[in-house]
Amino acid sequence: MEAVIGNVVEVLSVRAVDLCVAENGAIHNTSQFELMSQGRAGGPQLVARRGQAFALSIALNRPYNYVQDAISFIFSVTGRYFVRFVSLFHA
Repeated sequence: MEAVIGNVVEVLSVRAVDLCVAENGAIHNTSQFELMSQGRAGGPQLVARRGQAFALSIALNRPYNYVQDAISFIFSVTGRYFVRFVSLFHA
């Protein structure tokens, strides 16, 4: 959605996403997995167990306003056998 600041309309956008790898690794008992420490393509990757909640931190370009903003999350999970699961969540 959009926010009006003066005469300028500012669209809500994501600046950064932190998958909280260390915190989630401890909760999911996956912190010793190689992907959690080295990962591929330049950094650690989150390994979470199916069916368990996990934390993530999303930095936005401005404060989220639940009255005027809508936000959707799409999660795609792939693995060794290329299992794919996509969900759409609205806040």
